[in-house]
Parts: sequence; C-alpha cells; structure tokens
Amino acid sequence: MNLLHRAALLGLCALAALQVIWYGWWMPIAGISKPAAISLALVWFALPLLAARRDRESGLLVGALISLLFFSHGVMEVWANPGARAPAMIEITLSLIIVACAGWPSWQQARARKLQRIKGASD
Repeated sequence: MNLLHRAALLGLCALAALQVIWYGWWMPIAGISKPAAISLALVWFALPLLAARRDRESGLLVGALISLLFFSHGVMEVWANPGARAPAMIEITLSLIIVACAGWPSWQQARARKLQRIKGASD
C-alpha cells in the first residue's frame, strides 16, 4: 500500500469520525436518540471505508466518488447553516484531500505519457 492510498484511507477514516462527532454529539439528528444517531452515523459512514479497503485501485476510486457526495454536503452546509460552518469546512477539506490522493497517480501517468509523446516527436 503506497503513501497516497494510506493518506486517502486516513482521510476517509477522518471523514467518518467527523460525521459521527457532528451528528452524534455536536448537532444530533432531531427525533433520534443519541445512541441511535451514533449507530446510524457509524453504519452509514463506515460503508466508504469498507469499499476503499476492499481493493487497492477500484476501492480508492469508490471512496473518492463517495467523498464527492460529502464535498457537496459540506458546501451546502456552509451555505445554508451558519452554525455548522466549522465541521462543514473540515468536511470539504477532507473530501478534497481524498479526491487528490485518488487522482494523483492518474495525473502523473497522463503527464508521463504526454512527456514521452513530446520527446518522441522531437527525436
């Protein structure tokens, strides 16, 4: 497991922990008891972690795609809920880190192919 994969997994773990803290203690879901809210958050937000640990390449892609949903949620919360701006900004940052870690290898491969094409054309 390389450094980027570990960073993405750590980001997914941090994102899941943030959701549990956010909806379990800081701003509990209305009408649900605290233990039920924590259990629901653990189950719901642990799914991306299970998907990302399953397989190195496709799991990281699935985790990054799911983190884009968290990114959208964070942007909506920053805009609509002034009381939740701090955790929403953390959610946005973690989501961007996860997507960057998942996309970096592809970006490097595309860059290397482009450099080879340029080098081949100049020879």
